[in-house]
Amino acid sequence: MKHVIQRKYSYIPYPFRPENPEKSGNVRRNGCCLCSACMIVDQLTTKEFPVKDAVKLALDVKANHATGTDVMIFGPAVAEKFDLEFKPTDDIYEAIEAVRDGGRVMLRVSNRHACNKGIFTVSGHYMVMVSATKEEVCILDPNWSVKKYKKWADQGYVKMKDRFLYTTPEILHNEGIQGLPRYYIFRRK
Repeated sequence: MKHVIQRKYSYIPYPFRPENPEKSGNVRRNGCCLCSACMIVDQLTTKEFPVKDAVKLALDVKANHATGTDVMIFGPAVAEKFDLEFKPTDDIYEAIEAVRDGGRVMLRVSNRHACNKGIFTVSGHYMVMVSATKEEVCILDPNWSVKKYKKWADQGYVKMKDRFLYTTPEILHNEGIQGLPRYYIFRRK
């Protein structure tokens, strides 16, 4: 299973503010949604979706907003390009069921934990749910590192096995951005 790590792509520019290009970023800083989509395509299709192609698609559909990617624009474009279904939801158990049925879920997390530091991010971030039960979900983080999760593993919020992160649906759901869909389901048609 391919694990696309965004910090390996600092050399690929990702202009997230087309109206102000000098403040543009790169995939390392702003490409979690792009890298998550690359992993999803790898897992659900027989096609390649290199990071540079994800950047091009995001720019073509004008999904590069603020300091990252608008998944409500980018997700449907990815789904159309790779003949997948796309469905946003805020229901963790619908997301779990989709993964159990062979789909993948891009999920959005934020900094909802104590001291304004989230378990998965200090701002907003996209990751991929690759397996799930009602008791535990498995995630691939495009910004993964052992150092990033050691504290949270020591406190029992996550378990790490190689590059896979395990946590409960409740912990994951509480780290989501309220008021926005937290889960973006991708399925084969």
